[in-house]
Amino acid sequence: MFDWIPEMLYFITKTILMLIDGFISIANVLCGIEPIRVGKEETDFLSYILFNEQVSFAFKSAILLGAIVVVFATIFQMLKNISKEGAEGSPIKVCFKALKTLLVFAFVPLCMFLLVWIGNEFVIAIYKATSNGSTALGAYLFTVVGELDGLQNGAKFLDGTFDYKNVDTVWFCIDLWDYNHFLVWLLGGVILYNILTALMSFIDRVISIVILYILSPFSVASSIVDDGTHFKLWRDQVLVKFFCSYGMIIALNIFVMITSFVIN
Repeated sequence: MFDWIPEMLYFITKTILMLIDGFISIANVLCGIEPIRVGKEETDFLSYILFNEQVSFAFKSAILLGAIVVVFATIFQMLKNISKEGAEGSPIKVCFKALKTLLVFAFVPLCMFLLVWIGNEFVIAIYKATSNGSTALGAYLFTVVGELDGLQNGAKFLDGTFDYKNVDTVWFCIDLWDYNHFLVWLLGGVILYNILTALMSFIDRVISIVILYILSPFSVASSIVDDGTHFKLWRDQVLVKFFCSYGMIIALNIFVMITSFVIN
């Protein structure tokens, strides 16, 4: 008669779990764990953004402008060396440095491609190792909490045979009067907060990497006059943006793993 009460509570629980799975799926796409389909081909989100026609055109335009900067920087450095007695760096050395700078332009896209590929392979391997054998974090959280109160066939929720969104199936496996909704709400709130934080970080990461990629020719071109100081700064920023956000998505899996240990 009053079954609507636990079903109403479970509706809130189910909504939280579905939000977790939905935001996790978006985060996985943004950080390269889940591929996206473009036409008939699969690729990762960052590669699609970095190497699409518009960004490639902007990068090529930046290379052209960077080459002009290299010419003026080379002339400036030659005049600077000539005007100072005992200045290091003959015109030949300056020209050689300029040629090397122009060659670096061609290696930037290759380096970016390798960083994306290595980063994706690394995070996918770590993600699978910490995903607790479940493809959905929501299903795993539902099962871990439910097993406290006698949930039957919990493994079937983890492998996708049973769906926690189906109330009738859940009733069949556990009495919803006994299900600990409050614990799911508490843990789910913590997880949702961290997922949203990670999402903002991934969005910032994509935008920052695209900006750094397009502006890279200017950082490379400055190497002629500052011995690579700005280029090293650019390189450090790229590495930080590539790898710093990966830890957030892995940390969520580890958080749930440790939580299950504590509950058990």
